[in-house]
Amino acid sequence: MTRRRRRPAAALIAALLLISTLGSCARKFGWGVVLWSSSEAPLAAGTLVPVYIRSNIESLYVVGVPGSDKKVELPLWQVEVFASKKKAQARVEELGSNASLYLAATRDGLPVREEPNNLAKRVYRLREAESVKVLRKVEGEKVRTGDEALAGEWYEVLAEGGAIGYVFSNTMRLYDETKEGPPVAAVAPSLDSARVDIIFTRSWKPAYFQE
Repeated sequence: MTRRRRRPAAALIAALLLISTLGSCARKFGWGVVLWSSSEAPLAAGTLVPVYIRSNIESLYVVGVPGSDKKVELPLWQVEVFASKKKAQARVEELGSNASLYLAATRDGLPVREEPNNLAKRVYRLREAESVKVLRKVEGEKVRTGDEALAGEWYEVLAEGGAIGYVFSNTMRLYDETKEGPPVAAVAPSLDSARVDIIFTRSWKPAYFQE
């Protein structure tokens, strides 16, 4: 085959692959459990969904909305996928009442740790008011300040973006999204407005221009 003929052949193969991919929407890739409620569709955490496509390039799943023909895209970190519906259903049951629970950091810099131990490696750092999704309550080492044990519980949690680890609830607020609404993204710290005014209204000159 000449080089001139190879190009149309390659285009045809690509088109056939695209048609095959679109047609695969009718077949399930697996079954998933929504771990973090979606603002893009009425999918609460703990919802069992059919999964049709996984895109590593876009880092998302295409999932079906139960009770309708609608399909939506969700980030990979937001869905836990299983090969069978039975296994996915077991995960839903495991989440139980934790499905709607979140923890919000009450101060900046709180750590999410690799193990439920205050000396364990930090895998994520929370901003003030940032929420994490509760996966389950776990047994962990007591957290002390001096000789006094602090009140609180260890939880396995999911941070927005996909980091999974453990937090101690002493300096966090536990809330139920069915009563308080979905988590609100934390706002990144900003410069004090007075300092910003000084920076942008004052004329700055290099040292060699000064008299």
